[in-house]
Amino acid sequence: MRVQKYVDERGIDIIRNLRLLASDPTTFNDPFELSMGIRKQTDNEFINYLKSEETRGEMLKANPQMSEKEVYNYFSEKLEDHEWIKKFNNKKHELDVAHLKKARTRVGMVTRVICFSINENTEEDFKSDILMWSHYTNKHSGLKFHFEESKFPEDIQGFKVEYRDERPLNTASGEEFLKGLCIVKSSAWGYEKECRWLLTKEKCDVYDGANSYINIPPESIVRVDIGINSSDELKKELFSLLQKADLSHVEVYQAEIHPTLYKIEYKRINPPFPLL
Repeated sequence: MRVQKYVDERGIDIIRNLRLLASDPTTFNDPFELSMGIRKQTDNEFINYLKSEETRGEMLKANPQMSEKEVYNYFSEKLEDHEWIKKFNNKKHELDVAHLKKARTRVGMVTRVICFSINENTEEDFKSDILMWSHYTNKHSGLKFHFEESKFPEDIQGFKVEYRDERPLNTASGEEFLKGLCIVKSSAWGYEKECRWLLTKEKCDVYDGANSYINIPPESIVRVDIGINSSDELKKELFSLLQKADLSHVEVYQAEIHPTLYKIEYKRINPPFPLL
């Protein structure tokens, strides 16, 4: 499968150093990144939560000095106290909110994300192409890279982003909790057809304290599209880099405005590349 990545002028680093920037997800432009929905339990739901064997087991672990019978009697007494139920249901909700905030911070500290788009050349993709160039390439002055996903490092797991109207709730755990934080987004973003690599900073090949990178083989880059407003300086460096033998297979296209439609069309530039 081929995937695409829209970048501004700085994205030339991808082909200059054959690496992909792995980003801190807390820096993304969507305020809902790394967040999940939290629905406060009703008092009756909280009572059922307290009655569960799992909750009583947790109570026993937290209070090893208490016997199982003492825990049972404690809960039986409290379940009749409606004011206590209301008070501690509110407290549990506050703790759930605080836990999610801490989880977001922890995930941001150790997790890095690389984002791609999947373009299948549908009519919908042609329309979203304009938006992607506008959102991610600094007014169409950057580049769009096309990658062959099968050529990427094998030990990195990719996920297609799931788009929903309702946010995932914080009831999941383990890997499902991480997925809920990192790969579920609002359906408003569905036009991006995004897929993501999730990895830890330790898996990155380069970490300089500010940025993390993954090295990629030259054969993973199959095509580069030049933005409508890309500078001659950017084109000149791109053409120079593509003179390397291990990049000679890369196709180059110039993005242009369609003469009659609200659409971007692409014109092939064949080597030898022009001197600018």
